[in-house]
Amino acid sequence: MTEKIIILFIIAFLYFDFRAIKQDKKLKRIYLVLSIPAVYLLYSFVFGKNLPNLDEFFYFIFGPLAEIVISWLKVK
Repeated sequence: MTEKIIILFIIAFLYFDFRAIKQDKKLKRIYLVLSIPAVYLLYSFVFGKNLPNLDEFFYFIFGPLAEIVISWLKVK
């Protein structure tokens, strides 16, 4: 749910800043990078698909490392 709210704020920001985006190439790249996860989450939310979410992606990337660090910190 949190990632959906974040993406909503990003979309609102880009909508209100659209004129600047049209003129600057760097902002166009940023817009493209931010719009890809927004479109993915929009598709998942609107069509009710049970697709992997952003938190699952981050767990896939950082999960094993985080579990190793937590095992080091446990007191036996």
